[in-house]
Amino acid sequence: SFVMAVEKNHDYPFGFLYFNIIQILAEKQDYQSAKIWFSKLKNSSFQDKNEVIARLKTQAFYLKII
Repeated sequence: SFVMAVEKNHDYPFGFLYFNIIQILAEKQDYQSAKIWFSKLKNSSFQDKNEVIARLKTQAFYLKII
């Protein structure tokens, strides 16, 4: 699972896995958990953080996770 990949690879420098986690949670309508993962992404130092956030902003569920 994407969550396990994140938990086992703390030094991984990219946030695209967070996008996948957030998207899956939103599809399951678990917006509270998606908000938590979005917050983790916003507070991260991932090299692609801004790109991942920009991609999330294009999703229909975005307003439900901010």
